[in-house]
Amino acid sequence: MSDTKILITRLFSEVKKLGIDVCVLRNYDTLPDTVPGSDIDILVPPESATTFLEILSATSTAQGWVLDSRYLKNHRICHLRFYKSPPEILETTFIRFDVMTAIGGGACCFFDAATVFKTAQHKDLFCIPARGMENSINLLLAAFYRVPLKLRYGEAIQQGPLVEIEACLNILDDPTLRNDLVKLGDEGQNNSPSAHYRKRLKRWAFRISPASYCLEFFYSLGVYGTRIFRPPGRLIVVLGPDGVGKSTAMASLVTRLTPLYADIATGHLRPRILPELSEFFGRNLKEERKIGHSSDNGVTEKAGFLSSLIRMSYYALDFSIGYFLKIYPKLIKGEAVIFDRYFYDYYVDHTQKMIWLPKKILRVICALFPKPDSVFFLYATADVILSRRDDLSAAEIERQNNGFLALKKIYPAICVIDAERSVVEITEHIVADHVRNSRR
Repeated sequence: MSDTKILITRLFSEVKKLGIDVCVLRNYDTLPDTVPGSDIDILVPPESATTFLEILSATSTAQGWVLDSRYLKNHRICHLRFYKSPPEILETTFIRFDVMTAIGGGACCFFDAATVFKTAQHKDLFCIPARGMENSINLLLAAFYRVPLKLRYGEAIQQGPLVEIEACLNILDDPTLRNDLVKLGDEGQNNSPSAHYRKRLKRWAFRISPASYCLEFFYSLGVYGTRIFRPPGRLIVVLGPDGVGKSTAMASLVTRLTPLYADIATGHLRPRILPELSEFFGRNLKEERKIGHSSDNGVTEKAGFLSSLIRMSYYALDFSIGYFLKIYPKLIKGEAVIFDRYFYDYYVDHTQKMIWLPKKILRVICALFPKPDSVFFLYATADVILSRRDDLSAAEIERQNNGFLALKKIYPAICVIDAERSVVEITEHIVADHVRNSRR
C-alpha cells in the first residue's frame, strides 16, 4: 500500500469517525488508491475547518509526512503541501491539499458549503458534488480566472445534461450571463474565456450584496498582504561551470516541480530589467572580455577600478529592481523561479564580465543582493566536464570550481551536488534538499 493511500484512508476515516462533513470536489474517482491530480480539493463547512486542519496535520505527522508549505490562497482556501523522503533520497513524494470553506474567486462567492452539501452524494469515506454542481463549479472558476477548461472538465460538461448546469447557475440573476456561461460550457475545453466574464461576475456579486462583496474584498486584501511579507513561492539557483549540466538539471527540475507550484519561471544570470551596458555605448562586450582576460602579448589588460565599480553597481541595481518587479511578484503568487548562475557568478567569474574589483568589495556588494531560498552547486571534475563540452579549458574549469567552493565558505547554505550522477539522481537530491531547508 502506497504512502499516499495510507494517509488519505486514515485521514477520511478519522474525519468520518468525528462526524465531519467533507466533500472532495475533483479527482476523486480512484481515491484513495492514487492521487490522480496535482492536488486534492476538499470542501468543509466553515465551522469544521479548524478541526479538519488539525486532523490533517496530526494524521500526516503520525504517518511520517512533513509539512512543506502552508498558506492561504485567499480567505476561503488554505493550501497545504506535505512531503515524505526515504533516507536514501531515491524519490521525494508530495501530496497537496486545498481546504476550502466556499467556492468562489476574489470577492465573489458562488456557492457556500451548505449549498454544495445539499445535493452531494456519498462515496465511501467522503462526499462528492452532484454532477451538475461539479460542472458548474469548474465552469464558473474557469470563467472567473480566464483559464481554458481542462480537457477532462470540458468533456464532462459536454457529456452531462446542460439542464443540470442551468439549474445550478440559477444563482445568477442575469439571464444573459447565465446563457453565455452555458454556451461557454457547451463549447468545451477549446474555448478560452474572455475578460468580460470576470467583470460581469464581479458586477453580479456586488449587485446582489454590496456589503458582503466589500467585506470579501477587504478579506482578500488582508490575505494578500500577509503573502507579501511571507511569499509562498521559492527562488532556486543552480550554479556550476559551463558544461556541468545546469541546463539539463534545470529542465528536469522544472518538470519535477511543476505539480507543486502555481507556475515555474526560469532565468539566466540576472533579471534583465536593465539593458546591457554595451547598448548604451555601442561597444562589443564579448570583445572587451577577450581584452580583459588576456592580450596577444600575454599581458593582462584589466578594466579600471572606476569602470568596474560602475559596471558592478549597474548590475546590482538590475538585481535589486528586477527582484521586486519580476521575481518577487511571482513568489507572492506561489510560483517557483529557477535561476542559472544568479549574482554569485559575478563573484566567481567577475573578470569575464569586465569587473576588476577586490574580493572584499565584491563581497560587500553581493551581500546587498536579495538572497534565494535554495542554492545548488553542481560539481564535476574538469575531465568529466570536458568529456561533455569543451567550451572551457581544464584550468578555467578548476578555477571556477575552486571559486564556487570558496563561495560556500561565505554562503554556507550553498548545497554541493555531485554532477557526475544521473540527471534523475541530481534532480531528486535538489528536490529533497530544497524542501528540507526552505520549509515555510
